[in-house]
Amino acid sequence: MTGSPGFGDLGGTYTLKVTATDTHGLFADGTLTVAVTAFDAGRLLVSTNGGDTLAGTLSNDTVTYAYAAASVSVSLAITASQNTGSAGSDILTNIDNLIGSHYNDNLTGNAQNNVLDGGIGADTLVGGLGNDSYIIDIIGDVVTEKFNGGIDKVNSSVTYTLPGNVENLTLIGTLAINGTGNALANIITGNAANNTLSGGAGADTMIGELGDDTFVVNSEDDVVIEDIEEGTDKINSSVTYVLSTNVENLTLTGALAINGTGNDLANTLTGNSAANQLDGGANADTLKGGAGDDTYFVDDAGDIVTEALNAGIDTVNSSVTHTLKNNVENLNLTGILAINGTGNALANLITGNAANNILNGGTGADSLIGGLGNDSYTIDNLGDTVSENSNEGVDRVNSSVTYTLPSNVEHLTLTGSSAINGTGNEAANTITGNAAANQLVGGVGDDILNGGAGNNVLTGGSGKDYFQFKTADHINGGRMDTITDFSVADDTIKLDKLVFTVFTNPIPSPITAGQLIIGSQALDSNDFIIYNSGTGAVLYDADGSGSGAAVQFAVVSIGLAMTNADFHVI
Repeated sequence: MTGSPGFGDLGGTYTLKVTATDTHGLFADGTLTVAVTAFDAGRLLVSTNGGDTLAGTLSNDTVTYAYAAASVSVSLAITASQNTGSAGSDILTNIDNLIGSHYNDNLTGNAQNNVLDGGIGADTLVGGLGNDSYIIDIIGDVVTEKFNGGIDKVNSSVTYTLPGNVENLTLIGTLAINGTGNALANIITGNAANNTLSGGAGADTMIGELGDDTFVVNSEDDVVIEDIEEGTDKINSSVTYVLSTNVENLTLTGALAINGTGNDLANTLTGNSAANQLDGGANADTLKGGAGDDTYFVDDAGDIVTEALNAGIDTVNSSVTHTLKNNVENLNLTGILAINGTGNALANLITGNAANNILNGGTGADSLIGGLGNDSYTIDNLGDTVSENSNEGVDRVNSSVTYTLPSNVEHLTLTGSSAINGTGNEAANTITGNAAANQLVGGVGDDILNGGAGNNVLTGGSGKDYFQFKTADHINGGRMDTITDFSVADDTIKLDKLVFTVFTNPIPSPITAGQLIIGSQALDSNDFIIYNSGTGAVLYDADGSGSGAAVQFAVVSIGLAMTNADFHVI
């Protein structure tokens, strides 16, 4: 025979006499010795329907009225005879805990630490001065505690809101129920199901268990505790908040401009209607702004920023290469790494960091600010602007539209296939055309102009300018550049040795005196460059003798006193 002692069994050794009789009248008897260990839980005393005297002997003794025929009203503070109602007049002494009937009971504690369990009915439970515990199993149960009446706790198997002066709440059972605190500093603990825990106005501690839990935070001093792999959890916060460890998601609530920060998990952070700062922390996070002017902090290539149409003027601060999602206006590159930033269809403001950045505004009329570093800008809209300060690196613009370099940007390359134009600034610029017919203007500095494959018009401006010919189209016929202001005193025509293959000269160096002829055609075997001073034509003769047709690749002004020093092989 085996078994376990009951709730109120005392410790000691018990001898039981056992008699067994079969169907034929035969019997046997014997004795059984059982050792019982006493538990701190104390004894369970049962009130009958008559007048009982129920006296506790150990601490933590309990009286139950579970067998009462109707509701009872019992107070542990009364040690004399009291009329309990349906259970008669009982005398209770040295009793710590009460269990009610199946009806609507009134149970009152004393100055000790009591456990009050109303049972099945809609009960009223009144605590005393001790650290009391209440068992709640129906929404109609009512708990009453006085101010400074100990540190009290409710254990509830139904959704429950703590009344005044009760500190702690633990959800029990297996149902998906919710718990709400009061104005005190509460400790609220969920069960293994999906719970919503709301601490109320105090500095609360909310402890989730298994299940996908939701925590409502309204104080920066609120603490949320979750263990690893305990569901997918969310915090709804009306104050600036940093996600606790093992909590996945954060939603900002209310109308105040507050901020949200994630943790090491892949978080989803959602803003409210005000101006929020959302920082997902490490890992690939999803950041969702609301109607305000929001700021996002991106530190992972997998971070995703989501904004609705017309939902404020929003900014991403990114320490990794980032492309703006729809409806986000501004991008700031942060940190010290050489990273890149790309805009969207809006009019974006994109700012680089101190390293080498590639900034591409996208299709809108964008403002691009490079900062320190050798930056590259992609321009595709006539309304795009580039800003660089003095001594902030050697910078380049790649433009698919007609463009004039702003101050402090050194290089311009025309892209695409349209016939567009490029103009330099006061610096020493390198300006390169595309395959179409371009007009390139150098400006004030010592510039390098490379027209590319088209029939181009090149104007060096003041300064010592260099006109480069680096495409085979110019020596194969059909392509010719016009140099409008070639100066024999300052300017140079540069011939790419990979295109003008007849030259064996070291690079870079001027051609020899014998390799240039002033006239209309080559006369001997090394007259490779011909300048016709009457027409301004500049031609390339691959055989140097005139036996084959020379190809015109440029035109300059007539009557120039050109020498071999005006042509360099590169």
